[in-house]
Order: sequence, then structure tokens, then C-alpha cells
Amino acid sequence: MMPLMPRDESNTRLDLIRVAPNTGLLEHGHGGFESTVVLQGTFDDGAGRYGPGDFGEGDSGFDHRPTALPGPECICLIATTAHLKPHGLLGRLIRPLIGM
Repeated sequence: MMPLMPRDESNTRLDLIRVAPNTGLLEHGHGGFESTVVLQGTFDDGAGRYGPGDFGEGDSGFDHRPTALPGPECICLIATTAHLKPHGLLGRLIRPLIGM
């Protein structure tokens, strides 16, 4: 993950994220909105499958576990308007370390 814009006074953050094929992120929810644009590769989050050029959105009621599918690395531009709500102990421990 590469932060492009740290959280500002409106609590918005912009990140570039790269995920290896066949790798899943931690299951999490959101405290606000998340907007994602896929630049390369493909991922599935249980609600849909997204490839290059696709745009996905989720709100505070949206829980998912994005997983990069086989093929090229999945690279996405992600904007969030609040901190993530990780499920499970591991997610809660690492969230402060990555600032999400």
C-alpha cells in the first residue's frame, strides 16, 4: 500500500494498493464510503468481480474480503472517508500500523 493523500480534515484518504495474485486482504467493514478503481488485474470481494477500468463503491454497511484473482498483480486506487473496521484480532492489531 502506498498512501497518496493522508487523512485530511474531512477524514478522506487516498491510497494505491498492490495485491499479488491469489492473495486475499483481511475481511473488513467500513466506517464511511469506499471508492475503488481497478488499474490492473482483477479482484473479487464476494459482491462482484472487478477488472481494469471497473469502479466499485461501498458504504458503512458494506463488509467484504477482497481477493486478487489469478493473472497480473491487482493494482487499485482506493479512496475512503473513514477508518476501516477490520474483523478479527489480527486486523484490529495491524490497522493502527497501516493507518487504515
